[in-house]
Amino acid sequence: LSIGFILALYFSTNGIASIIEGFNSTVHAIETRSWLKQRLVSLFLLVVISVLIIILISLSIIGGYIIRWLMNEGILTDFFTILMIQVLRWILIVSLFLFTNSFLYYFAPARRRELRFISAGSTLTTILLILTTYGFNFYIDNFNRYNALYGSIGTLLVFMLWIYFNSIIVLIGFELNASIRMAKGDITAASEAEALGHS
Repeated sequence: LSIGFILALYFSTNGIASIIEGFNSTVHAIETRSWLKQRLVSLFLLVVISVLIIILISLSIIGGYIIRWLMNEGILTDFFTILMIQVLRWILIVSLFLFTNSFLYYFAPARRRELRFISAGSTLTTILLILTTYGFNFYIDNFNRYNALYGSIGTLLVFMLWIYFNSIIVLIGFELNASIRMAKGDITAASEAEALGHS
């Protein structure tokens, strides 16, 4: 293994570890896992999320290009077939986004809650992630002046901005879930107190 690969892996797991720290801070959870276990969890999440992101990029961006190419070449001409392919593609994209967010929200925090495939936080995060992904794709296709000025460094800058915004979105979704859970807990506690008062 090269030193560059090891450093890239280390800094990538640092990013996941920062997200985990943000999750724990949101729910006021004390990290009880050892440093090594935290690193292993971060590495595990990094590998799984990276694979899912590659699949998502293939479905959302590359898949769109392939469908348009097939249409331009006259291979795909039937409207109903094209519609079904697009609907299926979007179902897979949304489902993978939801699974990725729910997977991260379940495994990352020190204190785990029940695993929910669909929640308010994961739904909001999915919508915003899709918007940012297509927004940056549209920017790169139409208004990418960074490439003209800086070459591949411009693409890297845009990619880093995309990661930064998506990290914030992931934290917002987790905080939304935590806020809803706390609100439900307060309502339950108030109902129990009221029931005891009437008994």
